[in-house]
Amino acid sequence: MLRLALSYLSTDASIGCVDQMDSSARYKVARLTSLGYNRQDQWLSLRLRSGQYCGNGSSGTDQFEELAATAMSGELDPAVYLASNLRGSTQGWRQGFMRMASDTVVSAQTSDFAYAWQDLPLNGLSRARLFAGHSTLDTSTQARTLALFHGYTDDISNTDGTLRGMVCNWSGPGATKTVQNAYQYQQLSLGSSATGWALGTSRVHYAPTNSCSASSTMRFDANGDGSLGSTEGQSFGSDLAVPSGSNDVHDELIQQGYLSPVLLM
Repeated sequence: MLRLALSYLSTDASIGCVDQMDSSARYKVARLTSLGYNRQDQWLSLRLRSGQYCGNGSSGTDQFEELAATAMSGELDPAVYLASNLRGSTQGWRQGFMRMASDTVVSAQTSDFAYAWQDLPLNGLSRARLFAGHSTLDTSTQARTLALFHGYTDDISNTDGTLRGMVCNWSGPGATKTVQNAYQYQQLSLGSSATGWALGTSRVHYAPTNSCSASSTMRFDANGDGSLGSTEGQSFGSDLAVPSGSNDVHDELIQQGYLSPVLLM
């Protein structure tokens, strides 16, 4: 188990607490990180957690335990959070909590991994963004493939790594945070003699609407060049990947070989 506490001062009110300030009206804040791991034969499993906390640790103390609520394992507990910019007696996280886990076959350097991130704690009712990946090795040719998936999962406090689907309009006009049965997907390959990864299938485009598609009267910067054409984005259809048959999104990932890392919880 590795635990790190980086305490510093900031003028950023979004990460600070009003009852944790110095004499110059700067916020006392800390970035805390915990890393747990397990090695068995050729399997290496990792679990990383990190978040922004209020307060500075005191000299001569266990600053990690002083600032953060921890789980039984001694790692950061994402279920304990601050509901406002007042810390009081709560040792919960304030902003930007992330959870990462991976299962790696050391001999082949193949793995399943997941990275979940959430900006603010919302009482178990929000959703975290989830990036996941599954890598394989063809032992006969030494060629590698990497499948990448992106969408949304449950609240960072209780997610088990299940990819629920895609939210295409999180905070725009009329946002309902509707979860669509779709996800972003990219496939990459690396040959034995190649110097870089080659992008294959890529399904990442969508309109910033609740349905992920645009109407004939809507315009948006579809190509991301910073300018808006007279008809740009109109009738734009989603290019996201969708599950086959009656699968939900996570069932589809499993059929493609992905398994949530065992230490993500």
